[in-house]
Amino acid sequence: MSMSASKIFYKVKAHLLQQGTQSIDEDTSNCRYRGDHGHSCAVGCLMTDDMYDYNFEGDSVHAARIEGALEPIIGTQKAKRSNKLSLLDALQTVHDEYQPDVWESRLNKIQIEFKIA
Repeated sequence: MSMSASKIFYKVKAHLLQQGTQSIDEDTSNCRYRGDHGHSCAVGCLMTDDMYDYNFEGDSVHAARIEGALEPIIGTQKAKRSNKLSLLDALQTVHDEYQPDVWESRLNKIQIEFKIA
């Protein structure tokens, strides 16, 4: 069964704020779904070990193979799936493009944008 957009949002928000740092490859400084020191990004934190593949690194959530792997989270219903992928993309952008000290305010904007109660 897939997760609701609300459940995705709150799980990712809690994860990012608790982790407090980007999930990166220290050699390249690139953001990663699963980085060094056990860190994970906004999408990587939702992936089980069975879902994750090292070859996902460098791809967005809209890459076909990642969408397929995320099916247990985003489901198969087209309209809801599209909305959840957009949410995941927005959450990934917060992790990848902003410093942790502004994550909470950026996440609050996403909550409003996606009408998450």
